[in-house]
Amino acid sequence: MLHKYDILQKFEQAEAKCAEQTKRQFQNESTRFERSFNVLCHAFSVILRANPSQDSRKRAIILLVLKLIFAFKSIHDLTLKGYYSDARILERAVIEGLGLCALFSRDKDKASKWLKRKGLEMSKRQISHELAVFFRSAYDNRVKKLYSSLSQDVHSDYRAVLSFVPYKTDGSIGLKLLPFFEKEKATDFSIYPLLLSSILWVVFEKELGKTLRKEMSDYFGEMAEEMRN
Repeated sequence: MLHKYDILQKFEQAEAKCAEQTKRQFQNESTRFERSFNVLCHAFSVILRANPSQDSRKRAIILLVLKLIFAFKSIHDLTLKGYYSDARILERAVIEGLGLCALFSRDKDKASKWLKRKGLEMSKRQISHELAVFFRSAYDNRVKKLYSSLSQDVHSDYRAVLSFVPYKTDGSIGLKLLPFFEKEKATDFSIYPLLLSSILWVVFEKELGKTLRKEMSDYFGEMAEEMRN
């Protein structure tokens, strides 16, 4: 009987092994993501309790934040278990969501249009520009290159699929059914919760209050210092 082969259990065992290796190799990154994710979720819960639903900018960003929080957790879980290509597909959606949040933070009309389901197309150039403007940094080209690279992974063309096929030293293809740990593909994505928390810090000044905003500001500085070292 075909059903006697418990392949799902083998997947779960492989995922657990990959997660153990990932946590061991990326201990600092895992801790940083957990802390930043907790800060973001706490700030968001405070904002929701304040119920700032009358402002179209804030209402649009709140909807995006909920989607992004789920995406952050999904990327974390997928990377931990060895599903790197799927994590990268979600990473592109994260950058798009962050770009929209940055845009809505300064443009109430576009936020209102988006809420009315009129659609809002943003090019790679616009997404990277909005993030660069919001964070007052010169990493416009870095975001653009990253987004272009991630966009390839969304499409099932030959290059995109081939980029995730492991090759053996003799040049032959080493296909594996089960997920496995690959250090070079387990990227550090802990920056994303920090970026989103920074947007909330700016947009929801009243809702977060002075005390929490001060704590968040101190944390941003701490993380910036840690990531430079």
